[in-house]
Amino acid sequence: PDPYWEEALRRDPCDVRVNTALGILCIKKARFGDAERLLRKALERLTDRYTTPKDMEPLYYLGLALKAQGRLGEAYDTLYKATWAMAWRGPAYDTLAEIACRRGDWRAALEHVDRSLEACGLNIRAVNLKAAILRHTGRPREAIALLDTAAHKADPLDVRSMTERWL
Repeated sequence: PDPYWEEALRRDPCDVRVNTALGILCIKKARFGDAERLLRKALERLTDRYTTPKDMEPLYYLGLALKAQGRLGEAYDTLYKATWAMAWRGPAYDTLAEIACRRGDWRAALEHVDRSLEACGLNIRAVNLKAAILRHTGRPREAIALLDTAAHKADPLDVRSMTERWL
């Protein structure tokens, strides 16, 4: 689809859908600087007349690009804005919890992962992260109970869950 995307950007360099799609593609290819540039261009149009965009998708992916570049403070602020939309609340809080874990802020990490699970209760990735947080904070029994529930409700063969149980 590259010629299609190039032509679309030639006609409208600020097209939200094209810049967002190309930004996501750049993230998948680990070209985080390019992704940031494209996603900021999409947000330029989305926030032209509004302080908060209606579509939070470019904001969420911009947060991922910033996180991948090690700019955790900017990523944290950007992802927090993405939690305002229900569709991106679960993934954004999940990523915020990861950033809090990197910082060693276990209380904030647990709060964020709980909010992620409120938005999407069967998010096995968030369940595994919460189990890891509980283990790191000296609450292994709660972690095992959580993993048992997740295995019953979601995926009994999830490798990360089995690894977390082993740890």
